[in-house]
Amino acid sequence: KVVGSFFGIAELTDTLGHPTFITRYRYWRSAHRMYAPFIDREGGVWFETNAALHCFRNGARSDLGLGNGAFGSRITDVDQLPDGTMVIGTAGNGVVLLRNDRIFRRFGRAEGVPGDEVRAAVVRGNALLVATDAGACSIEDPTGLARIRTWNELQGLDGLDIKDIDRADSLILLATPSGLYTVPERTLPLQRPAPRIAGITAVVN
Repeated sequence: KVVGSFFGIAELTDTLGHPTFITRYRYWRSAHRMYAPFIDREGGVWFETNAALHCFRNGARSDLGLGNGAFGSRITDVDQLPDGTMVIGTAGNGVVLLRNDRIFRRFGRAEGVPGDEVRAAVVRGNALLVATDAGACSIEDPTGLARIRTWNELQGLDGLDIKDIDRADSLILLATPSGLYTVPERTLPLQRPAPRIAGITAVVN
């Protein structure tokens, strides 16, 4: 696990039964806030500052998207597909896929994703689950045929701003300001458990 802050990226380790910062694993000190820290399967540490994506791997840092707006106004989430492709959720530029540190595909409103303001981009198996400010979707085979299924107000969703998304068994979980919605992955309509307790901002599986 890694944590991003004003002071850099730090790794957490489980010491004496509770998480502890290990300062010697601090990756990069910066005066800027860091977002969306993520460790890939090869041990590379990804994070964002100033709408640019950085990766620290084997003692070297690579910088992607500096000054070109490729990742919108901010990177909101980072994940990895089973084939190693990196998934980058952005504020304003949809979901960006990276291979060999190069952008090779983007999913935004024009491609069928509900919105370009991505709140979460979560890999579950070979599917990519995307939460946006205008609904949510599942992208099956995102590096190939990219079959997209959306959930929005047309399926009974009360409010479009989806704060987070996840999958538990055969259910899709949608966190919204008005509560937690669930939908069978292959079945409509959307279902929401009652009573609603509070606005939901994140789901963890």
